[in-house]
Amino acid sequence: MDIYEYLSSKSIIISDERFKGNIEVSISEQIQLISDAHKRLLAGKEAIIPRIQSVIGKDFEAYKVDIKKNKNYISKITNNKGTSYIEDYLIDEGTSIIKNAEETLSLLDLEIYFSIIKRSMKRYEICLGRVDESNLKRDKNEIIYISSSRYIAYDLLESDCYSYIKKIKRRKRNYNINNIINEFANKSALDDDSVKYLRILSIYPNESMKVLNKCRNGKVDITNEDIVNKLKNAKECDDIKLL
Repeated sequence: MDIYEYLSSKSIIISDERFKGNIEVSISEQIQLISDAHKRLLAGKEAIIPRIQSVIGKDFEAYKVDIKKNKNYISKITNNKGTSYIEDYLIDEGTSIIKNAEETLSLLDLEIYFSIIKRSMKRYEICLGRVDESNLKRDKNEIIYISSSRYIAYDLLESDCYSYIKKIKRRKRNYNINNIINEFANKSALDDDSVKYLRILSIYPNESMKVLNKCRNGKVDITNEDIVNKLKNAKECDDIKLL
């Protein structure tokens, strides 16, 4: 059984295109849809699907690697005697962002984290990867449609919720992130450990770290004043609080 057949057996169809005009769906309805999709995919060991990768724990490990690399990157710029005022701004902001990222990850109780991983592996949890309104929808016949199978993987159910939260924060509206986490945990029958884990992830400076990653990888010209705007926009997203 391939991925298409397996999903079809769960009334989940891959459309291979993003959905337009689906933004009217409320956040609460989308959270319910994400949870319902997960429930359809919780089928047990006998339903292991070929060619689906496991990405359990990769986000957390990637964050730790990014912090280390960006610290080295900022140190390298700092030691460059020919820095411009834009680079000085990048050094100040970058140092603050990295400190925030380190402090956020330090809040994570590893015992809780590993217990969530153990639960996910035991239940063979499958995530869709992209679950916002333009990538996941349901029709009147309860058929669920996803835009792509590319991001489907064995992962923590919390990862799909976190993916949706990151998307929401980019809209720069005053959504109650805390309520979204609680609602997802309740609809997915997850415990307080999952809530704590998601709250920590949701305050991680993800957008700001992404900008630093692009600077480090040469995808952004750090001598151009546009970097100031990129960092300010990223900070606006990251500063949306749990409420």
